[in-house]
Amino acid sequence: MIEGRTRVEVALPLPIYRTFSYEVHGEAPLPGTRVLVPFRRQELIGWITADRPDPDVQKVKAVLGVLEDVPSVTPDLMELCGWMAEYYVAPLGIAIRASIPAVLSDVSRDYLSLTGLQGGDLSSREKRLLEWLSERKGPQRVKTTRNNLGIGSIWPEVRSLIASGHIIHETVSPQSPSVKTRRVVRIVRSLENLLERDQAFGRGERQREAFGFIEAAGNSVELARLTKEEGFSRGVVTALTKKGLVEVV
Repeated sequence: MIEGRTRVEVALPLPIYRTFSYEVHGEAPLPGTRVLVPFRRQELIGWITADRPDPDVQKVKAVLGVLEDVPSVTPDLMELCGWMAEYYVAPLGIAIRASIPAVLSDVSRDYLSLTGLQGGDLSSREKRLLEWLSERKGPQRVKTTRNNLGIGSIWPEVRSLIASGHIIHETVSPQSPSVKTRRVVRIVRSLENLLERDQAFGRGERQREAFGFIEAAGNSVELARLTKEEGFSRGVVTALTKKGLVEVV
């Protein structure tokens, strides 16, 4: 482990029954804190857990950004999510994601905007970020900004510039569907163990993940959230319906 860094365990909203080890600069954030981490070729939002990191793991990636100072998942909620994950045989990260507003687990809803404050003792990366924002009108997505700058994670600069008053960070909530269009996906047949799940899903990992998400959400979830916010296709929902596992009402 690199000096000055601390290993933490992170629960990710994936159909994988384990947490993942990462490193953060300085002391570890409190359990329940949202963090942005690299996972394969993408970035995901996960949550720090109280689990002790495995010292035998050699290669550990660094957390890209700590997204909050106060944990969005309280100790009581974390305990509840742990119980849900165990009871429904669901990954902890999926249980957490199902228990909080979707906006808190969506990396595409974070926006940055300038305050108009000029000057200050800024790093070259901070100046570059401010310059990029100043060349565009209105709030810009963090994800888009990072991709265009091509300098890796910009969350350290974002947090510094927020503290200095140069920029504002806001998380935009998704639009709620009208009452008339709200439909709910509800579980009608439970799968009690892993053998039943393997028989039901086989290699259908997206079906397995969607079913686990619905379970963790209390056995029912709005169709719009499942498809538009969580990214499951209607084909996945249809497959679960044909297997007699869920119904759409």
